[in-house]
Parts: sequence; structure tokens; C-alpha cells
Amino acid sequence: TMKISQSRPRTEPATSSRRTKANQRERNRMHGLNDALDRLRSCVPLPQQLTVTRCDHTAPQKLSKIETLRLARNYILALSEALREDRRYGFEELVAILGMRLSPNTCNLLRTRMTLDGELRVGLVEPCQCRRCSTTRNEIFGLDG
Repeated sequence: TMKISQSRPRTEPATSSRRTKANQRERNRMHGLNDALDRLRSCVPLPQQLTVTRCDHTAPQKLSKIETLRLARNYILALSEALREDRRYGFEELVAILGMRLSPNTCNLLRTRMTLDGELRVGLVEPCQCRRCSTTRNEIFGLDG
């Protein structure tokens, strides 16, 4: 014999209300996640809002979620190694470490737009001694003396 389900038919308003509540919970979860990623972006060595020029307009752009997470992981690794081994990095070496598994565009941003605060850059980045770099990277990083 075949059993016939005796479940109650769902009323449209109850289903709609549950769906609305679930959507609101998901929106709140995503807002929380996006806020956390914005706070993380403020801790990595790139400006939070990057200005990208495309065609005829300039628009602010953020690192993607995955690029933000990968850059944060690489930054933590670089800082940990610098502390553990009591060492400083050359500029290109630091860019290579921070750029592991990042897109070429983000690596280029690191090379041209990396920002480190004063004490951190003095402790983390070796000043370059070549003439070509003395007026560019050392000025950017405040390593002139």
C-alpha cells in the first residue's frame, strides 16, 4: 500500500515571511563579512581605496576578497619571519613575498603603491644603495636617513 503524505500545505504568507527573514539574516552576515574585510584592508600595506584608470574615467577600487585574504596572509608571514630571524628585506624581496599567489595587477600595485608606516618600514625594508633607487623607493619609503 502506498502512503499519502498528510503534511499541511504551506500558506503563502508564512513561507514568504520565513524567506524574508532568511534573506535579512544573509544580508546581515554579508555586511558583517564585508565590514571585516574592510578592516583587514586597512591593515595590509596597500591603500584601502585604489584609484584605477580605465578608458576615460578614474574609479576607486578595492582589492577583491581573495586578494585581501592572500595579501594579509603573506604580510603576516613576512612580518613573522622578520621578527623570528631578526632581519630586513630588500624591496624586491619583500614585494615577491607579499605577492605570492596574487594577481599580476596586485603585484604591480605592491611595487608602485606599497605603504608602510615609519617605524615598520625602517625595521622591515633595507634601504637600497643604488643611485637609481635613491630618489625613488627610498623617498617613497622614507628611508633616506
